[in-house]
Amino acid sequence: MLFIRLFSLAAFFLFAALGAQADEVKLGTTTTTEDSGLLAWLIPAYEKKTGEKVRVTLGGTGQVLKFGRNGDIDVILSHSKSDEEKFIADGFGIARFEVMYNDFIIVGPGGDPAKIRGLTNPRMAFQKILQGRYLFVSRGDESGTHRAEQKIWLDAKLLPEGNWYMRAGAGMAEVLRIAHERGAYAITDRA
Repeated sequence: MLFIRLFSLAAFFLFAALGAQADEVKLGTTTTTEDSGLLAWLIPAYEKKTGEKVRVTLGGTGQVLKFGRNGDIDVILSHSKSDEEKFIADGFGIARFEVMYNDFIIVGPGGDPAKIRGLTNPRMAFQKILQGRYLFVSRGDESGTHRAEQKIWLDAKLLPEGNWYMRAGAGMAEVLRIAHERGAYAITDRA
């Protein structure tokens, strides 16, 4: 696997009344957060401290924010700062707090046919992948990871199209499985 460090931030914000007591808190969060194991530690500690139960709804960042806009969840744990800030600015949330961070990396086959190992500029790595038409698996699901990927393509002024670019429409674990099986590149976070 290849690793090129990118950027990101996980954020936590509330759009229910802060400090309000409830029997149940509805948490919308990303599949990456679940896959990281954080919820298995965080939720029991919260429930023990507050006596409130936490019901988790998983999805990509775009989907979780949609649940928030619809009023279906009380708290969001996500990692797309610009989308979160827009969510708050549009009046759907009342506060945003940075509680942790992660970063994104580009992973790929051990043989590294695109020769991106050691690069520190993700735009350059994506350019080499595109130029060689090396298979790239995208989440393609409007998640924070997918949006981070799209930003790199846009910043590099590149348009990922063709048979070499696969939109999986799936969560991170599935994308990584596909990329591994097919000897493809992908972007993931290190949550």
